[in-house]
Amino acid sequence: MEIARHREEVLLKPAPHPDRPMALHELANAIHRRVEQYGELKYLDEIIELRCEIVTLCPEPHPDRARFLYNQAASFSFRFEHLNGVADLEAAVPIYREALKLLPASHPRRGMFFSQFADCLINRFQIYHNAADMDEAIQLSRDHLLLSVQYPDRATALYELGKQLWTRMKYFEDPKDVDEAIQFHRDALELAPPPAAKQTTTLENIGHSILQRFQREHVQLSLEGIGPFPPKQVNWLKALMEVLTARFRLRRDPADMEEALRLGHHAWGLCPETFQGQRRVLDELTSSFAARFEYGQHNTSDMDQAVRIHKAALVFSPQRDVNRGFYLNNLAQTLAELFEHSEVLSDLDEAIQVLREALPLFPESHPQRINPLNNLADYVYKRFTRAGSEADFEESIQLLRETISNQPDPYSKRDISLDRLANAIYSRFQRRGDDADLEEATQLHREALALRPPSHFKRTTSCNNLALCLHERKDPRDLDEAVQLLHDTLALSPPGPSHSGVRVDALIGLANALLTRFQNYNPRNDADIEEAVELHRQALALGLPGKFSRAAAMNNLGNALAERYRLHHDERDAKETIAMYRDALTLCPTSHPDKIYYLCNYACALATHGQFSTALPLFREAAMYTSTSPLQRFRVAKNWAWYAHKLHDASALEAYKCSLGLLPQLAALSLNVEARHVLASSQTRNLGADAASCAIELGRLDLVFTFLEAGRAVFWSQSLNLRTPLDELRISNPALSAKLTDLAQKLESSSFHVERRNIYSSDHHKNMATLEAEGVKCRRLNNEWDQTVQVIRATVPGFEDFMQHKGFEKATACRCAWPRRDSHSWRKSCHALILKPRSDGNSKYIKLRMLGPREFVEFLADVLRILVSGRPIHDSEIEGSFAAKMSGRGDADTHRLKGKLVYDEGKSLDERMASLLECLWISVVYPVLQSLNIEKSDNPGRIWWCPTGPFASLPIHAAGIYRRNVCTSDYVISSYTPTLKALLSPPFSPMTSLKATAVIQPTTSLPGYSALPYTTEELQKIQQCIPHQWLTTFGTPHSPVSTEKILPHLHTSSIIHFACHGVQDTHKPLHSALVIGNEKLTVEEIMKYTGVHEDSDPEETEIPKHGPGMGLAFLSACQTAMGDSNAPDEVIHLAATLLFAGFRGVVATIWTIHDPDGPEVAETFYRHLFRHTDPDFVPPDLNDSAEALHLAVKKLRTRVAFMRWVPFVHYGL
Repeated sequence: MEIARHREEVLLKPAPHPDRPMALHELANAIHRRVEQYGELKYLDEIIELRCEIVTLCPEPHPDRARFLYNQAASFSFRFEHLNGVADLEAAVPIYREALKLLPASHPRRGMFFSQFADCLINRFQIYHNAADMDEAIQLSRDHLLLSVQYPDRATALYELGKQLWTRMKYFEDPKDVDEAIQFHRDALELAPPPAAKQTTTLENIGHSILQRFQREHVQLSLEGIGPFPPKQVNWLKALMEVLTARFRLRRDPADMEEALRLGHHAWGLCPETFQGQRRVLDELTSSFAARFEYGQHNTSDMDQAVRIHKAALVFSPQRDVNRGFYLNNLAQTLAELFEHSEVLSDLDEAIQVLREALPLFPESHPQRINPLNNLADYVYKRFTRAGSEADFEESIQLLRETISNQPDPYSKRDISLDRLANAIYSRFQRRGDDADLEEATQLHREALALRPPSHFKRTTSCNNLALCLHERKDPRDLDEAVQLLHDTLALSPPGPSHSGVRVDALIGLANALLTRFQNYNPRNDADIEEAVELHRQALALGLPGKFSRAAAMNNLGNALAERYRLHHDERDAKETIAMYRDALTLCPTSHPDKIYYLCNYACALATHGQFSTALPLFREAAMYTSTSPLQRFRVAKNWAWYAHKLHDASALEAYKCSLGLLPQLAALSLNVEARHVLASSQTRNLGADAASCAIELGRLDLVFTFLEAGRAVFWSQSLNLRTPLDELRISNPALSAKLTDLAQKLESSSFHVERRNIYSSDHHKNMATLEAEGVKCRRLNNEWDQTVQVIRATVPGFEDFMQHKGFEKATACRCAWPRRDSHSWRKSCHALILKPRSDGNSKYIKLRMLGPREFVEFLADVLRILVSGRPIHDSEIEGSFAAKMSGRGDADTHRLKGKLVYDEGKSLDERMASLLECLWISVVYPVLQSLNIEKSDNPGRIWWCPTGPFASLPIHAAGIYRRNVCTSDYVISSYTPTLKALLSPPFSPMTSLKATAVIQPTTSLPGYSALPYTTEELQKIQQCIPHQWLTTFGTPHSPVSTEKILPHLHTSSIIHFACHGVQDTHKPLHSALVIGNEKLTVEEIMKYTGVHEDSDPEETEIPKHGPGMGLAFLSACQTAMGDSNAPDEVIHLAATLLFAGFRGVVATIWTIHDPDGPEVAETFYRHLFRHTDPDFVPPDLNDSAEALHLAVKKLRTRVAFMRWVPFVHYGL
């Protein structure tokens, strides 16, 4: 009714009525009273609109303009207090300034203006931490105080000024502020007439101020000057109890604590029977017990008492009341503090459970929800660091992202959340090795540091954390920045109890940064390593709390001493290194995730100094340690294998089995295909070859082929597992077959989700929370997949080796040669492992003696890259490569082979290629053929080459001495295979019908790609060979081409032929592509489109199933089988992709081909393949595809140079 009446008054006084401002003023006041009474915040905007209109109607020199400006500013402040909109604060500040400027110095309400304006500035300070805001607020309060010498509420002004000084001291730590704050609080207490309500609050603030001063200066605490107070006043007892507790923390006098606890119990007995009164006393009691525990004898009964008191307080709390959430949060904090000292995991478990109960009590929009959310994230992460649960790790990151996403911007504690999230993401980087995590953690720490100016009390922590990330990036500029940050941190953290924690972290961080700089950039710089050792000693001497902290410091000192030993070979360093690692391992908790580092470091130190009998069991224990990530176990297993292989110890085979067995977990099915490829390619280099070499040396030839298969093409093996035919399993166990099919479909679909991080986006944390939730879901699916596979192996007869690498005895229908190399420094040699059909006798291996050390193969691969680069060739470049690779090594044979490639600047490109092919014949192919007793033949048999390491870059199929008319194709028909598993696929089945698809791309609008006019001729040649009933064509004017049109034909075509541009992306192999229309058909898109089981229901997934007709793919395009010299055993190119997709044979190219050669090769190829066909009755035998290419290339080489015919290769059956 009141508001309606005032609205009528406003309507009766339209502008420019002189009384309209006052009518608007009365209406605004009435609405304000309603908001205060009923909490109807929807009216806040109207109040401000009214206040703004009033000010507009009252320009200077209106006598009430100052008052109306004050009301306008106060309304903005009021809305900020309810809605936390920072814009309201920004609007209020200049309005307050203008109001004060206009207000006469003698105005009786000028003091109130000062007080309100100061509160507004302090609110803004709490957000931005701008010292200027706090300084201006304090000056306003001083001015207010000067105006109120006879002011009846002068005590209030003293109290407010003391509180502001205390706040500034907390942030900027100026001792003068705390002394002055204490004095102002004492003055307020003297002036406040008992029992004024403010007096008890002021008394409490004296306690806080005294506490702050003596925490900094450690002077004697005096209770004098507090003044008389009624002995039965509960707040007096509580305040005194707080001061006594503070003095106990400083002086450790048990009498103070005993008195504090007695007063607490007394106060509790005097509390009125209302929950709020009792809760405040109970909270202070728990604080006192916690202080006695922390600063006394660490008697857990004190913390037990604190926990019981917290639980007693919960009795007074309604079940659904938000206040109960606060009390539960306090209880959780007490339990977590108890855990820090007891290290009993059940205490932390209970704290987490209590917070899970508290969180639903806070609505999503509640501003205080952030506190329990932050605590829950912190405690879950702590539990992960103790127990190693991946679920806890993932949840902590999700909770922290939720915390940051729900914070208002800006938010006063945002720096804390950013710091915690950055630390968690950095830990994930350490566990999984994803550089994107390291980059995000670095950026988050930079953001947190920007929110902590030089005077901020947590700036040292940010400097230390950022330095840790920068040091991990191992860039010299980053390392120098890290070292400077840590020096700054130490300067801001002088020796003394108040800075001991930060100082220890900075000492350790600086020492580690110097150690990394020494290892990577200054290997002879004594100063860095000496300073690192000394800094670690200082950190250890500071008396670190907790066993694990001390274990970590010992481990760090051991690392620095080990490096110094490698530099100076001082036996004292060696002995101390071993002692540090041993003691660190002894102190480390049993299930701690970092224990694997201590085991490995101790084992490496022992092995370095010849104590192998003790070291090797420690390596085994570390590699089998399950409370850590697969990546960390894999690295340890490789170390174990290296030492054991070097010693010819039988445990080397177990070590290799362990490391190879972990590869599928590294390239887990829960990862998207890009992440899977990055991990596989970065970790597998030489591993399978080294394991095979070890098996040969130890006489375990039965493991050689298994090791080779397990150590190469991990990316493809993992992907192919999702497409394993389950016909036999369906017969034996339909339920498990159906379950595995369902899991495969879900995992395959999730393999192509794209993780794009934009850490500068405002929605970054929400987006990442969604992506990480998807990642958690995928990891659960992956775990379920692994468990299901284990159940099948354990319970289904005949499936004991289901989805495991098959031994060579399983391959009975092919002859295959693995040219491979040893990479161990003490076994530098090359071998060919030969797998023969059972009818031909046993398989064997031969040493490729002419090649000498493995570096010579790398030299040959370098020579080939030079030859195909298209730039001018000079002997000096080849000589330089030889010198760099061989470093003076090599015998007469290698030098003789090298001589075929240099010493004749006049050689043409063709002659140099002939020399390279001659080297391959002499050193690789001829020894293999000789071992197999294969002679030159007009009807040669098949051989499959499965090259490893740098052999994968060499054209073994084209080897020969062409000046003597000797070449590989006179002896065998060569094919390649990326894995043995690919040869175990069923051969081409007889077909009753055939569908062939030919795709050409004569022109494209994509930049950088020239026209290919010969593709039109190539299509014409194909049409002449393949009956039109079977052939579908794309790329002609009547049948335009696009990837959308072509993809459905991939899984329905028996033969598919592409004549177009091809490109191999060496940086992102999954983006290698065929240029189709004006688009690119990438490796990833082919994988995605052909990506489900043959027996799956296509309606259950958006990915089409591939059909039984996928027989042969002909890629008449450049670079479609070009590998990657940086990851030769993880080959990702278009030829391998189509084999993976289901095609049983692929014709491809290993470098750029000449446009005119495509039609000729295609014509000869298809004419031979379709020589016996009849469109009505007899389709072609696709098993003849290798022979067809053999004949086509043989014809081409009679008239063109090596560079034009050598690139054509055949993959598969």
